Amino acid sequence: DSALGLGTTVNFVLPALPEGTRPAPPVPARVAEASAPVARAHACILVVEDEAAVRELLTAFLEDSGYTVLTATDGLTGMRLFEEQGDHIDLAITDVVMPHANGTSLGAAVHASRPGVPILYLSGYLHDGSGELPLDPLGTYLQKPVSRSTLLQRVHELLSPPVDH
Repeated sequence: DSALGLGTTVNFVLPALPEGTRPAPPVPARVAEASAPVARAHACILVVEDEAAVRELLTAFLEDSGYTVLTATDGLTGMRLFEEQGDHIDLAITDVVMPHANGTSLGAAVHASRPGVPILYLSGYLHDGSGELPLDPLGTYLQKPVSRSTLLQRVHELLSPPVDH
């Protein structure tokens, strides 16, 4: 209901729960966010992403966790930046589908220059069934959109040395 000068009133009609049942308790949305580990926060991470908003969000997540972040807007720029700064880069995070050079081309250049540097690929197209994405068997993949906690958990895993048992 809406009346000029009086505002709007919205009524919701929800179905009743069957007798004897209880609604599930709410789960706090930020519980996982607070517990995301941060390892080697002094590490330098190269982020290559053509979408400005995504690049800025990834950078904020990583910098807020103490990482140094270098950014590039496409694969070719990412390759040039890695050529210039590769000795200081501990991890590369790249979109898969980008203009000028895709993420797997960047990954191949990183592997050729410094084979020990892990690559984390991000894509919104990994599970679309097209089968056309060139996948890197040495890389790790995350489906976009990715949460802060999932990203930081994967970064932690990639930057942590393997544990021998």
